[in-house]
Amino acid sequence: MAPLIYDPVCFPFQSLFNNSMKINNSLFVDVEYDKRKTTQVQLKKTVLARISDDPGLALKLKDTFQLDCRVPDVWRYSFWVQKGTVVGYLESPAGPRLPYSNFEDVDSNFAIEEKVILLILESPHVEEYFLDKGRLTPRGPAQGTQLGDAGGALREYGCEILSQLNLPTGKYALVIGNPVSYHASLSWMQALLGLGVGPQNKLDAVVRNHVWKQFWSLDVIKDDFLKRCKNLKPVRILNCCTKILKPHVTCVLCKHGFNNVLFQASHPAYTWNVGYGKDGKRKGVAVTAVNCTQCKTGSHK
Repeated sequence: MAPLIYDPVCFPFQSLFNNSMKINNSLFVDVEYDKRKTTQVQLKKTVLARISDDPGLALKLKDTFQLDCRVPDVWRYSFWVQKGTVVGYLESPAGPRLPYSNFEDVDSNFAIEEKVILLILESPHVEEYFLDKGRLTPRGPAQGTQLGDAGGALREYGCEILSQLNLPTGKYALVIGNPVSYHASLSWMQALLGLGVGPQNKLDAVVRNHVWKQFWSLDVIKDDFLKRCKNLKPVRILNCCTKILKPHVTCVLCKHGFNNVLFQASHPAYTWNVGYGKDGKRKGVAVTAVNCTQCKTGSHK
């Protein structure tokens, strides 16, 4: 299958990582390290360290960023709302199941005639793929099943989160999607290069954020995301992208007319379990309507 962006034979990894710089034969990148300062953090990733040294790397990894390695948006649950509160359970929708998903997911296109709540994450990580004959095969978004994972948290705490969206009485479809549908965390890269049998499970946020921003800088990626949003015509969008990346998505959505349906919350992985169950205190997770003043002033950039 043809790639979305580039000829896979000459995939420009140098361009993808164009904010990187070589210092003492180590690869560094400017990142938002914390609220107080921007610093240079060494990327201790085999795949990054070999970008300049291995001319065959593009050939080895070319499949990772092709269309058939893109994780699709899914319709995961249907649910009823009465007087603003979700009643009953989150139910699996009717329709043909995605073959490799850990949940009873249906392709998001089957939800077009429904009243859609679009929940946005940021990009696929480890559980969203499996390795088949040396090639990444997508399962779907939010595939982790434990309470500390995005998928498990959605199943366990979704009713309490969705009840904060001020929804009119009726039936709704919960669709899950990623603004960047490709493997930005690079956690499967060592396995793809034959340097291990599985992924690196611990997320390296420095790498993920950097690669995600390089993808997001491409118009074709943003245009694809907006096309998916417009196709679904969501009555609510819940931006649960991680903190550093969230403003990038919010700004694009506001500028393209979604500001009146846009809400935000923390990413469901880990934080929802802390808020609703892990420590027994049930502090909750805040869901807030988005104020687009930041977009108008340009402060999201």
